[in-house]
Amino acid sequence: MNLTQYDLSRHELKIKAHVPGVVTVYRLELPSGRMESTDIIFCLGQIILTGDLCPEPGRTPTACCTAFGKDIGWFAGNLSEDYLCSKFLAKEYRADVAMEAFRDEIGEIRKQLSDEDCDPEDLHQRALDLDGALESLDFSDDRRVREWWSDNVCTDSESLSDEHYNERDGGLLVAIQRRFAECIAANPAGLWPMEKR
Repeated sequence: MNLTQYDLSRHELKIKAHVPGVVTVYRLELPSGRMESTDIIFCLGQIILTGDLCPEPGRTPTACCTAFGKDIGWFAGNLSEDYLCSKFLAKEYRADVAMEAFRDEIGEIRKQLSDEDCDPEDLHQRALDLDGALESLDFSDDRRVREWWSDNVCTDSESLSDEHYNERDGGLLVAIQRRFAECIAANPAGLWPMEKR
């Protein structure tokens, strides 16, 4: 994944509220105060992120980002970027990624042209068609792009790899989680609720 990188190394983690078995609220903030902060709320099997530094979960902007069925131990763990993002964010269509898929397909066709058992006329025409589509398709229209791909390249429109997590939101989510995990690991006695130790 190619996510935006955020440096939250100066942010400190503080417990703001704790009701055993119900809710624990942390704030990840700069020493100077609440600006550029994130509240991380663990409540009855869900994690809620909200504040100035908050990834938007998907297609509609909201004030928070939520994962269900997860707890403090999970969020403080060693999580891959893709796995973490899959729990909080929705993938979105990206025209640049779709265009890259078209270019990759042209590259694959060029590789096949060196194979002796190929039909060079058919492959050459497919490459020309893809190249023409790169020039003529409006890649901001995901429906048209997927239709063209399905009609001309394969029968499974889902095979067009054109959806990814938003780079800003994914990068911010990863930075928040990693800083949270670092802070918990550095001070488990002071930041880990008593019943979880």
